Amino acid sequence: INFRVHRLILSLASPLFRDMFAIGAASRQENSLATEEKDAASGLPIVPIMEETGETVEKLLQLCYPGPLEAPIWKSASQLQPVLAAAMKYQFEGAANVLRKELVSLKLLKREPLQVFAAASSLRLQEEARIAARRLLSVEIEIIPEFDELRFVSGLVMFRWMAYRKRCRAAAQSL
Repeated sequence: INFRVHRLILSLASPLFRDMFAIGAASRQENSLATEEKDAASGLPIVPIMEETGETVEKLLQLCYPGPLEAPIWKSASQLQPVLAAAMKYQFEGAANVLRKELVSLKLLKREPLQVFAAASSLRLQEEARIAARRLLSVEIEIIPEFDELRFVSGLVMFRWMAYRKRCRAAAQSL
């Protein structure tokens, strides 16, 4: 999937893209043989993004463009997590901040607090993981269900969460 995006938008949204475009422009000025990958049909420059899906890139770009584009609607942490991971990877700081807030929104925390905890933990978002862990204190969990985000969480993180939960429950019972 190809997305046509103005360099200015990418440069304003991400210091990584700003620097990449600046380095590319400087190398083309210094060396007339330096080439840039271009689209065969349009001749426009291409910035290949190999790992992310088209859906992930589309949602990330929706967050970067100003104006009347509709913001994505997040139905689950598993839908939001890859977009937040891409925002962090490509240094889209504004989009990452919006997504971090959305990850711990009441809507997602009420519906799937364990998935929010797993997504935040997998991305090493300590504050968001703490918020989700606190929310999980009010949820009765005997057996942890299997879900996609769980594969990104280490056993150590799960052990620490279970120990935290046990300490909090013991403290509450002693009151």
